[in-house]
Amino acid sequence: MKKILGASLIVVGLVVPVAARSQITPNKPAAGAAAARTNRVMFGPWAGANFATLGGKDAAAVLGAPAETRTGLAAGGVLQFALGSSAFLRTGALYSQRGGDASSGGVTGGIHLTYIEVPVMLGLMPAAASSFRPFLMVGGHVGFKLDCKVEGSSGGVGVSYKCDDPALGYDIRSMDLALAGGAGVMLTAGRGTVTIDARYVLGMQSIDNTSGAGASDIKNRGVTVGIGYLMPLGK
Repeated sequence: MKKILGASLIVVGLVVPVAARSQITPNKPAAGAAAARTNRVMFGPWAGANFATLGGKDAAAVLGAPAETRTGLAAGGVLQFALGSSAFLRTGALYSQRGGDASSGGVTGGIHLTYIEVPVMLGLMPAAASSFRPFLMVGGHVGFKLDCKVEGSSGGVGVSYKCDDPALGYDIRSMDLALAGGAGVMLTAGRGTVTIDARYVLGMQSIDNTSGAGASDIKNRGVTVGIGYLMPLGK
């Protein structure tokens, strides 16, 4: 892959509900409600940010300078299945902006990627019923590329090209695979649950689809932070 900053300078130059109705004893209303809620399938919106960058042994060489963080949008819908009282499976679909930037000699540029990501995360939390439930989660996601641009600026003049533009000739993979792990908290709020979480994402394959001697090792990396509101499906 060609150097991003060099190219920029030249041009300038993302269980069906099974909760049984139970009677809540007068002396423990909050715990009973929280316990019943863990047995439901829940769905709702989720939104946050990616603090994304690019890693791999060739990242700095491709970008033309050490990779820097790019802040991008992450938003979509989350579907959560309870697995007993102390675990859950979370999936969904997220619009997710990734990639990374670099700067050197007054030139700033980067590879800016957009995906639809489908995460699959296993969560673990204390079994005790509570309206405040911290959790850990581990899993990964598959990302389907929507867009890829090489963008740069120098002296107030900016340029933007599609990655597959003949002037660049990049071949970026259409699918990305990543591992992820993080932590968060769920808070009872009305009929639903507020979920707040942060996870670290580690790309498992190079975004460069070039084969042979010209292939580059450059992978997605970053931290994703977000908040959602989950409502139980059904009654």
